[in-house]
Amino acid sequence: MLKSSSINKSGMFRIRKFVDEHTCPLKDKVYDQQQATSNLIGGMIQPKLVDHKRKLTAKDIQQDVNLALGVDVSYAVAWKAKEKAVISLRGTPSGN
Repeated sequence: MLKSSSINKSGMFRIRKFVDEHTCPLKDKVYDQQQATSNLIGGMIQPKLVDHKRKLTAKDIQQDVNLALGVDVSYAVAWKAKEKAVISLRGTPSGN
């Protein structure tokens, strides 16, 4: 079990509790109320978007998240994650 909290919106977090023993499947316990956010997924896929010629579809992102985290995310969340990752890497189209 892992419990953490963010540190003053800094992008860093503090681990409050960590128990390294798993007694049940991760999917059954951890993800029953938590969700993978587009921000989390965007950070996860960002390295794959460094090469601007590479095609990474929302469907690809859904599959990657399922394999890496064991969570099913919607097409819309995957698409939003890609948008956020691209903006983080390259900025907004208007340069803002």
